[in-house]
Amino acid sequence: MTSLSAIQPSINQTSLLSNVTGAPAELNQPGQNTSELKEKFQEFVAGTYYQQMFKAMRSAQGKPAYFHGGQAEEMFQSQLDQQISTELAKNEGGSF
Repeated sequence: MTSLSAIQPSINQTSLLSNVTGAPAELNQPGQNTSELKEKFQEFVAGTYYQQMFKAMRSAQGKPAYFHGGQAEEMFQSQLDQQISTELAKNEGGSF
């Protein structure tokens, strides 16, 4: 009887690891350029940490009696928060 290893072609361990982790094989290579990884991490930080922080800050404060922008301010406030959190993550995201 023949062994399975003789029948099956050799499997690249990197491709096997990428199948298990769900990440592309090129991301699992040692010595990979870290700038792409840093950029993705900063996007993650902007999308979660800073945006949740701004959301909590906005919900904690009440509407001012004067100088309230009304419905337009409420519509565009989340977009402003998203832009600010993206810039914060780009400039300060490395400190995490």
